[in-house]
Amino acid sequence: MKWFIKFILKKFGYRVVKINFYENWVNINDVKSLDFHHIFKNITDREKILCCFDVGANIGQTAKKFLSYFPNSTIYCFEPILQTYQQLNKNVQEFSRIKAYNLGMGSDKDNIEIFHRDNSELNSLVGRLNENAKLSGATSEFIKVDTIDNFVKEEDISKIDILKSDTEGFDMEVLKGAKYCLENQLIDLLYIEVGFNKSDFQHSYVIQIIDVLENYGYGFSGLFEMSYTEQNIILYANALFRKRDKC
Repeated sequence: MKWFIKFILKKFGYRVVKINFYENWVNINDVKSLDFHHIFKNITDREKILCCFDVGANIGQTAKKFLSYFPNSTIYCFEPILQTYQQLNKNVQEFSRIKAYNLGMGSDKDNIEIFHRDNSELNSLVGRLNENAKLSGATSEFIKVDTIDNFVKEEDISKIDILKSDTEGFDMEVLKGAKYCLENQLIDLLYIEVGFNKSDFQHSYVIQIIDVLENYGYGFSGLFEMSYTEQNIILYANALFRKRDKC
């Protein structure tokens, strides 16, 4: 009977859907609705205690924004550049649930020399970018790099609700260092800055990121905060990935 009613209504240009069909849709005319944090706030209990990793935290912009939505969360911020870390620490010291570490994340535990860019948000451990900064006569420092797998083991963390990675093209190395967590799906969501041009070393190529995470059982869920060229060609964006059982 249901199929017959649907068939008749379709003939007249109507469609039957469940009451909750549109509840997860976003209003594309509302810029705020396109913000990842806003959407996540609407699908998650505000009082829920979440564990978040902010890899490439810079001076704490993302961490503070997320904490404003989820005040009971614990947010681990990782920023390897000492001067930037000091600013981060100053910006978040009043928030007991934000923990700042003068540490970078990668595929192995290491000490790496990094050369500073004029804009701290562009500092990168990607070989070519780091070498270019060196050739420009930039100052440098040696930074500590660890892996997510090592960190969760040492801190006895059993689950990461959100892993945000914004490391200026070094995100593949971050994922390599989270192999155990990804294999065992200890991470619910991943929010990674990605690029759409293979020759753009400042951003991790989106196809490679998708391929890696697909192999671990994570599905691509959407793009946020997109940046375009003057010709309306997308340059980079933040990509959201979710465990398959949540897609």
